[in-house]
Amino acid sequence: MSLFNVEVMKAEFKNIWSSWLLEISIFIPLFSCLIYNPHLFGIFPYEDVGMAIQEMVAARTISVFHYALTFMIVICSAVSAISFARDYEKGLLQTLFSLPLSRTEIFLSKMLSIVLVSSIIVSISLTITLMLDFYFAISYLLKPILIGFLMAFAPLIFYFSLSAFIALIIRKTVASTVISIVLSYVLQASPPALSDINYYMPDKIPIFVLCKLLGYRSTPSFHSGYGLPSTLLANAPSIELLLILLVIYSIGMMAVTYTYFTKKMELAG
Repeated sequence: MSLFNVEVMKAEFKNIWSSWLLEISIFIPLFSCLIYNPHLFGIFPYEDVGMAIQEMVAARTISVFHYALTFMIVICSAVSAISFARDYEKGLLQTLFSLPLSRTEIFLSKMLSIVLVSSIIVSISLTITLMLDFYFAISYLLKPILIGFLMAFAPLIFYFSLSAFIALIIRKTVASTVISIVLSYVLQASPPALSDINYYMPDKIPIFVLCKLLGYRSTPSFHSGYGLPSTLLANAPSIELLLILLVIYSIGMMAVTYTYFTKKMELAG
C-alpha cells in the first residue's frame, strides 16, 4: 500500500492552490520580508561592518523566517480547513472513499500538497531576501536556507492537522476556515514577547532552533527585527529538547487528526 497518491495530490493542488492564491501567498510574505529589511541590497550601517558575515546572515535568516512562517501558518490553516470541509460539503470525500484508495493515501496526499507548497513558499521568501542582502556572500546562504526549509515543516504540519481536525468536526467550509484562521493567529500572537511560554509554542520553537543551529547571538549593534533579546536566547532549552517538543507537537496533532479521519469519521450526518 502506497502512502501517497499522485493524482490526489495533483487534484488537491489544482483545487486549493488556484493561481491567485499561490501568487498572493508568495508575494505577501516576500513583500513583508523586504519592507522590514534595514539592510536591503547589502547596504549595512557602519556599526555592522565589523561583524562576521555569518552573524549577519543568521540574524537576517531569523527575521525573514519569522515573517514568512507567520503568514504561511495562517494561509496553511485556511487552505487546510477549506480542503477538508469543502470536499465534504461537495461530496468529493464520498467520491474519494468510493475509489480504490485508502484513507491514509487521501489524508497524506492532502497534507503533503498543502504543507510542502507552504514550506517551499517560506523558502522562496528566505532565498530571495537573503540573496538580495548578501549577493556578495552567496556561499554563506545555502545552510540557513536549507535549515529554514526543514524547520518550516513541523509547525506547518501542526497547524495543517489542527485545521483539518476542526474542518472534519464542523464540516462547514466558512465556519471551519474562519475558526482556523482566528485560532492560528491567536496561538501565534498570545504569548508576551519576553515570556518563557515562547519556548514551548509550536511556531516559536523553530526560531530558537534556528538561533542555536546558526549560532545567532542577539547584540546591541545588530538586531534581527524579530526581537529576541540575549536573555531569552540564553535561557532557551537545549536544542535536543526543542526538537523533541517540535516532533511531539507536529506528530501528535497529526496522529489525532489522522486517526479520526481514517478510523472514526463517518460520512453520514
